[in-house]
Amino acid sequence: MECPRDYLANFDAHIAASYSAADNSSLLDPCKQRGMILTSTVVVLSSGPTIKSEDVQAQCDLSQVCVIPPGLTLTMTENLNVGALSIQGSLLWTDETQLAQDEMYLCAGYVVTKTGGNFHMNLSSPSK
Repeated sequence: MECPRDYLANFDAHIAASYSAADNSSLLDPCKQRGMILTSTVVVLSSGPTIKSEDVQAQCDLSQVCVIPPGLTLTMTENLNVGALSIQGSLLWTDETQLAQDEMYLCAGYVVTKTGGNFHMNLSSPSK
């Protein structure tokens, strides 16, 4: 077990290994909310237990609260930009789901996981 003093002495290395911030303006620009007012709520529909982010994007826009209902898993395969995201089911974002591109984003005025919801993100590839 690491001593607290050792942890603090290596704090920058710990943060570098565990945290990443977007620094690419091509990724940040689409995420800048332009004063959008949330006007409605959309409960995402799917014919199966999973739905890809591009299919969610087709159902929700920047003026809507997008709800992932219980029993449905949103798989992050492409960029997603919505007014807000309420996860009552699951969101899955891993190296395996993010195959199409190295850099990908989820933009929302807010993201909330409701009781019973699950947000699972595990990107271990240094390029993602």
